[in-house]
Amino acid sequence: MFSAESDFVEIGFLAAFVITNLVEMLVAYFILGKDEKISLILPVVFCCNLVTMPWVWFIFPFFLHLPYLQTLLISELFAFIVEIVIYIEAFKNSTRDSSIMAASIGNLTSFILGLLVALL
Repeated sequence: MFSAESDFVEIGFLAAFVITNLVEMLVAYFILGKDEKISLILPVVFCCNLVTMPWVWFIFPFFLHLPYLQTLLISELFAFIVEIVIYIEAFKNSTRDSSIMAASIGNLTSFILGLLVALL
């Protein structure tokens, strides 16, 4: 049985997952699209978020037992590093710098958008 609080977290996660994917896919396409096919960009970004977002939203907060801001910093840094590594390995037709830029700008943009949405 789910509680109202549990339902809220799950709905929040699903909304964040969709928004994050849309934002990061657009950013990756604009930065990497001249060298990489969209048929590679979309699934790579989706898989990155499929791997990292549960850690950010559920695993780190459950196990770290730290104040919110410390947990947020650690989990976002984890997601950022993992996504950079995946981008560099997956996007072989792009430069290392382009992959790092795509992951960095995508993560920063989706993070800022998430903060704005949370404040509304």
